[in-house]
Amino acid sequence: MIDAFGVPVGVQAPDLSTRERWERLWSRALGEGQEPAVVIEKSHLQPDAEHDQVDYTLTSRVTAAALAETKGRRWNFHACGLTDDEGRVLAMVAGAGTGKTTASSTLGRRLGYLSDETVSVGASLDVLPYAKPLSVVVSPDEPYRKTQRSPDSLGLLPATLPARLHRLVQLDRSTGPGRTGLDPLSLSESLAAFLPQSSFLGSFPWPLVRFVELFEAVGGAWRLRYREIGDHAGELLDLLAADTPAPATEWAHVAPPATPPTPRRGQVVRARWDDALDLGDAVAVLISGTLYQLDGLGKTIWTASAEPTDDEGLLRAAQEVHGDHGDAPELLREAVTKLEMAGLLHRS
Repeated sequence: MIDAFGVPVGVQAPDLSTRERWERLWSRALGEGQEPAVVIEKSHLQPDAEHDQVDYTLTSRVTAAALAETKGRRWNFHACGLTDDEGRVLAMVAGAGTGKTTASSTLGRRLGYLSDETVSVGASLDVLPYAKPLSVVVSPDEPYRKTQRSPDSLGLLPATLPARLHRLVQLDRSTGPGRTGLDPLSLSESLAAFLPQSSFLGSFPWPLVRFVELFEAVGGAWRLRYREIGDHAGELLDLLAADTPAPATEWAHVAPPATPPTPRRGQVVRARWDDALDLGDAVAVLISGTLYQLDGLGKTIWTASAEPTDDEGLLRAAQEVHGDHGDAPELLREAVTKLEMAGLLHRS
């Protein structure tokens, strides 16, 4: 039985030697005395493949099963997570193959290892461990071929539990010139950085509001631009130890209407959206898991389309906000067309 951020996952090993290997690899995530919420059958694990492939398939299946079981209940970041001695969690969020495992194996000798894959956050900011084997690239020439290494074999420290999310950092690995280091992110930047690395957004009633509440509760978010993660260990440890006040944010929730308005022929209206925030100088709109951020004329058009309106109504709204412009009708048509093509506006 594997405990994947609170989800008991049963696994059918194809043979005894494979079972023993998995018990070593998953030694920090083995669960006992629970009925499995889901069982991964051996036929789904490519039992005749090489060990690395079988082990990687197991990791992928366990992760996917736990994500599905916790959707709508826990906010799951694609992130590595580490704890200090007080159980405060540093979550470093990044896409696949962009440095999470390297960050875990490097910093996990000074901080406790929670996961190199998923940081699962509850409503009270509690973080449940997923101390899975680390997926280590075998060769730079084969970046997608990985072997699984147990945190024990890598000498990683155990996590301090219970754990609570304390800092949220986007990893931005760079090989080019330019400054490196930590920089704070605005709310708008954070939405763009972290929502694409979050699972099952549509399973929450108001996912954008949920993220903003999390953002404010942990004192905002940061981006780390780096070449070698070890060069920034001191910065990250200082960030984790610091008491950072909640950032000043300006936002208002824009919930979709219970009954969408029906436009008359030739009118436009907002297409159905799942959640939206007015951020002052921009609006963030979530539709089917995709985040759109509109500023300038785009925001003006979307705001003016809360109720069905025609092109003349949109032109008046644009002139009120942006003033007169000789090419206003043409600019407006282009902007409206782009919003329609993106699925943000609907024309009858």
